[in-house]
Amino acid sequence: MAKLDDLVKELRGEFGGDMIQCSVCSPDGMAIARETTLTDLTNADMLTGRAVMAAETAKRVVGKLSLGGFEEIILTTDKAFILSKAIGDGSYTILCSFTKKATLGTVRMLIEEYADRIWDAIPR
Repeated sequence: MAKLDDLVKELRGEFGGDMIQCSVCSPDGMAIARETTLTDLTNADMLTGRAVMAAETAKRVVGKLSLGGFEEIILTTDKAFILSKAIGDGSYTILCSFTKKATLGTVRMLIEEYADRIWDAIPR
């Protein structure tokens, strides 16, 4: 797990000050590695769990409609961007939230660059 934690910390450094939270989530919605600026970890856990639930629903819809393989979800609110990306075999997810000042193209590029390394670091 230390390698996974180190990778998430490294990714946080790449994102800079616009990152709110970045988690690697298991299929059950639990964060197995996380970097966050939130002081209330209960809110961080709720964000992670609910976002993974939304991603799982999206995967089912995509599958039932034969629209291809699920890759990512981008949510936009009036305060933040939330990006959820399936990694590896699709059972794990990288979930990150950012202020609206973040550049989504850069965020997506960085997550894509780290996805395989994070997948390889997950103990299975």
